[in-house]
Amino acid sequence: MRATIKDIARETHLSPSTVSLVLNNKPHRLSEETRKRVLETAKRLDYRPNRMAASLVTNRTRTIGIVVADIKNAYFAELASGAEAKCTDMGYSLIICNTNDQREKDFDYINLMIDRGVDGIIISFSAGVEEETAQKVTAYVRKFGIRAVAIDYMTDFSHVMNVRLDNKLGGYLATKHLIDLGHRRVGCITGPINNDTCTANLRLLGYKSALREAGIRGTAEWIAYGDFHIDSGYRQAGRLVKQGVTGIFASNDLIAYGVYKWAREQAVDIPERISVVGYDDIAYSDFFSPGLTTVHQPAFDMGYKAAEKIIENLMYPDKKIERTTIYEPRLVVRESTKILGQKP
Repeated sequence: MRATIKDIARETHLSPSTVSLVLNNKPHRLSEETRKRVLETAKRLDYRPNRMAASLVTNRTRTIGIVVADIKNAYFAELASGAEAKCTDMGYSLIICNTNDQREKDFDYINLMIDRGVDGIIISFSAGVEEETAQKVTAYVRKFGIRAVAIDYMTDFSHVMNVRLDNKLGGYLATKHLIDLGHRRVGCITGPINNDTCTANLRLLGYKSALREAGIRGTAEWIAYGDFHIDSGYRQAGRLVKQGVTGIFASNDLIAYGVYKWAREQAVDIPERISVVGYDDIAYSDFFSPGLTTVHQPAFDMGYKAAEKIIENLMYPDKKIERTTIYEPRLVVRESTKILGQKP
């Protein structure tokens, strides 16, 4: 027979309310010895909380959903891993939905999560989502009384919390690194750009800012528009090299991998012929040869913070929570960039 809170209370000679405080990880002034006794007894009795019964009483399921754009991209896997870690710490479950960058699936998965009764949703919009669509999605979530956090997407919607990176600064750091190495013809392969505040456009603005600061008059031919996938780096690398660029800023690491693939097939040496900088610093980038110079964003920490915001808002609805958390990017220099003209 399934063990209950009353069973644990009887075994530990404590009240059911005291046992409930410990098992539900609620604030209390109980001693560590009491807490340990409750947890050890619960483990010995194979106690499993009846979430369905609890949700009928509290109107909460202790479940959070996260929608990611491309789970094959290690950045989103790290994001989800961070959210899961916080959920586990606080006794919550996490549902992960992957849109494969198909924008129409954003709404489909939001509805699925609402039907499952999630308490909060972390939304990492599909690449190139239009601002109007993002607003409709988040307004729809809020209509059901569900907390929402937009991750790595700049929103000004009062009903949505935000966790993001300073993407303009990241684009600036990547481009300035190439300029500091003597590159005056620096190309950029972007992600999809549908509005002024999307991730890809902010990184592009950082690229342009670094060129402007260095007195370099960049041309439209130095900018190639991609989609955050390997194929777009592969397709666009050759066109940029034909324009005479000696350095390429790829708006994410997957695009940079596409540049590597093209360079290998064309016998173009990195970094002797072209220097390459990526963006994300996903796990594989350190294992490439040469190691990819890239902009690091703390995906795990961002996912953790997004879940933390939702859970904190659920636990303390009257507490004022910082609506937007902005992380600062960091340049990680490896072997894919070098001083222009420097002999090996």
